[in-house]
This record gives sequence, C-alpha cells and structure tokens, in this order.
Amino acid sequence: MSGAAKTVRKMKIYLDTSAISHMEQPEKPSEQAYSLAMFERIKAGEFSVCLSSVVFDEINECTPTRKEALLRHISEVRFDDVGIDEAVKTLAAKIIERRVFYSDNHDR
Repeated sequence: MSGAAKTVRKMKIYLDTSAISHMEQPEKPSEQAYSLAMFERIKAGEFSVCLSSVVFDEINECTPTRKEALLRHISEVRFDDVGIDEAVKTLAAKIIERRVFYSDNHDR
C-alpha cells in the first residue's frame, strides 16, 4: 500500500427551514436540542451543508427578530446554494406523493 493519504468526503446534507428554525423554538425542547447539536456538528466540519432559496424565502417571511436570529445561525456555517429547477421540483413532488415527507407548501 502506498503512503498516499485517503481523501474522506464529508456527508452532504440539505437543511430545510425547520432544521434551522427549531434552534429558536424552546417550546419544542427535543427538536431544539437536536437542531442545536446538529449545528455544532456542522460547525465542527463534520458535514457539508446545502441550502436553497426556499429556505431564505421562508426566513424572509418571519418577524424581524426571528429572521435576524435564523440568519445569524446560517451565517455561522459554510454552505452551498442548491438551485431550484424543474428537476428538483419534480423530485420534491414525488417525495411528497410517496409520503416520504409532507408539505404544507405545495406551490414552492
């Protein structure tokens, strides 16, 4: 075996708005604890993060205080922007149709 170092790829995860929002929801202690712990792992470099414009659109609909808090959390991590095109919308519709995840916003 050669002396070359192995390249370890980080797991890439997509964060939806609720994963970020739960950090500011003390009325949901288990979700808040999970989200805070996940963000610590992200800040430690354990994961590569993806966000989409949908996340920012939803955050922009929040109250100014909540919006500021959520954007502060996002600013603490590096992330890649995921573009939303027709292929992504089709995949999202299939995921919802198969009840993998549920959606309150079918128009996004």
